[in-house]
Amino acid sequence: MQNTSALWKALAATGTARLETVAVIDGQEYAAISAPVIRRGLTQDGLSVGNAVAASCQLSVLTEDAVPRAAEVVVRMRLSDGEQVSEWLPAGTFYVSHRSRDAVTGLLTLECYDAMLKANVMFPATGAWPRSMVQVAAEIATALGVQMDARTVLQTGDDFRILSPRAGSTMRDVLCDIASAHGGNWVLTKENRLRLVPLETPAAANAAQVPAVLGGVSAGATQTVTGLRATGLDQETLIGTDSGLVVEIASPYVTGGTLSWLAGRLIGVRYQPFRLSGAIYDPALELGDALRSKEDVTSALYSEAATLGLAFRGDIAAPEPEELADEYPYVGTADRVAWLRDQVEVLEENKADTAYVDAAETRANQVTAALDAALNQQGIFNRLTNNGSAQGIYLDNHGNLYINGTYIASGVVNADLIRAGMIADATGQNYWILDGNNSEFVTRKGVIGDFTLENGYMQCGTMAVGGSGAHVGRDGISYFETIDSTDLGIPQNFVKTEMFAQGLKIYWDGTLRTLLYNYNGGLTIRTYDNNGNVFYPMQVFSNTSTLVYFREFVRCFKQLYVHGEVACLDNLKVSGNLTVSGTKNRVVQTDQYSDRLLYAYETPAPMFGDVGEGVIAEDGKCHVWLDPIFAQTIADGQYQVFLQAYGDGQCWVKERHPGYFVVEGLSGLAFGWEIKARQRGYDQRRLDVPIEKPEKDGIDYADMAAQYIERLHNGRMDAQ
Repeated sequence: MQNTSALWKALAATGTARLETVAVIDGQEYAAISAPVIRRGLTQDGLSVGNAVAASCQLSVLTEDAVPRAAEVVVRMRLSDGEQVSEWLPAGTFYVSHRSRDAVTGLLTLECYDAMLKANVMFPATGAWPRSMVQVAAEIATALGVQMDARTVLQTGDDFRILSPRAGSTMRDVLCDIASAHGGNWVLTKENRLRLVPLETPAAANAAQVPAVLGGVSAGATQTVTGLRATGLDQETLIGTDSGLVVEIASPYVTGGTLSWLAGRLIGVRYQPFRLSGAIYDPALELGDALRSKEDVTSALYSEAATLGLAFRGDIAAPEPEELADEYPYVGTADRVAWLRDQVEVLEENKADTAYVDAAETRANQVTAALDAALNQQGIFNRLTNNGSAQGIYLDNHGNLYINGTYIASGVVNADLIRAGMIADATGQNYWILDGNNSEFVTRKGVIGDFTLENGYMQCGTMAVGGSGAHVGRDGISYFETIDSTDLGIPQNFVKTEMFAQGLKIYWDGTLRTLLYNYNGGLTIRTYDNNGNVFYPMQVFSNTSTLVYFREFVRCFKQLYVHGEVACLDNLKVSGNLTVSGTKNRVVQTDQYSDRLLYAYETPAPMFGDVGEGVIAEDGKCHVWLDPIFAQTIADGQYQVFLQAYGDGQCWVKERHPGYFVVEGLSGLAFGWEIKARQRGYDQRRLDVPIEKPEKDGIDYADMAAQYIERLHNGRMDAQ
């Protein structure tokens, strides 16, 4: 039993204490969990030794966290009576094996096993041999990532060593052999330590009391071990008698000295099988502990299936000696038979005693016979196919043939080898002639892909014409083509055009980019971004053919030609030049004269301007600083200043600098100023020729602009 405080013992003795649990999953503690269901067992073959059984745990946790694969799950528990709470105790360390998430509740259900499952890997038979069983067990514990439990006692000496591991042995095989040689079974404790639990008579004086059993008690007669049957020597050996219980010792490392020591430990051990359903007991109990129920059942705890809920209870048992396992630990029944057959071959190769070989052969036949007797044809099918969910075939008692061919991979089926004649459905409209000469497949009604066949007509579906050519589908006709789209400002793309009843779809590289369709009697164009969201929808209404309506804004990367009036009700953004043959206006609202048009002021070169006011100081000067943002939009140092005095007196521009200019004049005189400057980056542009129209007058406007700029730079004021 785990070491517990006096408070824990007092609360557990009441049988009414509440059990609280938490789970630490990958280092994160979760309190919102379902009651963990933990199953542990010393054996799976009734009374036996030489086992190493993994414990399992199932619980559900309400979390959206990403739980890593094979994450560590540590379950902890404590007792409470509503006022007092005990210390936290470990209830086991497990590792996630399977998981599922409920689509409605979001609960993540985890099925886990303890580290014993890790022992089902090949044992690394490297290094020097022989080695003591103490050393080998410690090496396996290290490989499992656990420590050895202090209660584990292993013998030393020549009779308790491994000369060399059997070929093909797993770490679990080696553990089982060591357990057989010591008359016990391996488990991982709730503290996650590797412990060898010896087979022994439970001490009634130290038995833990079971306060209540809600589901009933069943108990068998107490039996005594009277003999050992060893199959690890050159021949099968019986020590003692078979008048009572006989314990099987199956280990290749057993010697005469080992058997002599085992006989002194095991012969005379008393064993009482029992089963307590719905027992309320101290959750600190461990496998191998002695316990006593109110019905005077005194035995050792061999297996438990406990639900760690608030009202803690579990099914605990020591099974009948003749009970067989539902499942051989980690190995299927077929693998177990194969293992027994391998042992027979090894014995024959080693020229073992004939009687010993015959005994091993008999045991293999008995396991095979038990399997045959336990399974009928449908049972075998269910076992092999996971109750029909996987592939398989069987004939039931009513003559019905069931085939599940989910994973059938036959390659080529030769009709000459199928003596079926004709395979047809009940209506006779679909049939397959398999006579090997006039083979024919006919279908007149049914579904092929997306096509529906009815009365010989094909409806819907998708048909490819000419490989990568046109595709006739449910939604219309589509066409695939790789085009050079550099004139669209994008690299070469694979373009698919799909026509359907209401319009046209255009795909770039498999992604829908443009949709043109009829909507409410008009025409709608939509473009989409990489995530399939509507990018720039545009509608052209049929009842106003000159109106183009942009829902958001339009970007024009090259040229946009529109014949007629264009009305943009939102924003119009041009990422190039805007060329207008007529006037450029802005609509301005007035209070009394309705909306009016104001015309843009045009210049031969791209110009920007700014205006402001100032007052000349007592020293006859006024420093006017350019807006720093505005200063970064104009050509450096190239601006003109125009002054207007507000009152009697004169003023003039004394100095011009990149960031400011100085005005001098009569002290106290107010004035207004205006700046005009060339746009930065466009200071060489003047009277350019439209791209789509060649010059007609033969004048080189670029040369004229260059001369004009040169005169400005030279300070000539007569630049015309």
